[in-house]
Amino acid sequence: MPQFAASNTTQMPTNGLFVSTNRDDVTGTWCLDPLLPTQIRVSQREDKTQKRHGAHRVESSTLPSAVFDSRHGNLNATLAIVGTPQPARAGIVATTRHGHVKINLTSKAPGKSVDIDVYSRHGEIVVLLPRSFVGVLELRARRGNILTMSNLASVAQVVQSTDDKVVLRLGQGVQVPAGIPEDHGRFYTRSGNISVGFSGEDDSHALPPPSAARTMLKKMTGF
Repeated sequence: MPQFAASNTTQMPTNGLFVSTNRDDVTGTWCLDPLLPTQIRVSQREDKTQKRHGAHRVESSTLPSAVFDSRHGNLNATLAIVGTPQPARAGIVATTRHGHVKINLTSKAPGKSVDIDVYSRHGEIVVLLPRSFVGVLELRARRGNILTMSNLASVAQVVQSTDDKVVLRLGQGVQVPAGIPEDHGRFYTRSGNISVGFSGEDDSHALPPPSAARTMLKKMTGF
């Protein structure tokens, strides 16, 4: 995963963030509050997450709090979901045709849930999640490895495992308050590895080699 030059840093909460480039990298830090008014049109989300990457359909009905999109650039976003305890769902979408994607979700405020979709046709995907993430992760790498970093691997429950797809559940046994849906993540690459871990605990710059990662997944799944 290459290093990125910083292009945006803001602590002001926002909602309906839409960043789209052709060849430029996108890097920055944002706070997302899904209760704030959003300016993203449904047509924008459909164009960027369904029409361009037809095989990877975003199934959530959540209007996203943030969309990051590039044809030939890398995406590197550090995010926090903030706001009052009032229940609300934040949608995060990151797509690139030829580039790497790193999403570091550092925290999730009480009462908030998150729906994350990450896609790269040719590139590595790294996603770091807060310990407060409770729900299912769907990971699919058609030509690559699925890597679970040590702290996340120690608590994740394997729901499904095939040659190119792994479904994990995080927060097993945690009671989600009434009226708040579980979190959900879908990460997909046609060519590249997918790595997932806990933000602030798992080091995305010291990932195991593919052979070690495959052994780690074997220990988790029994395959």
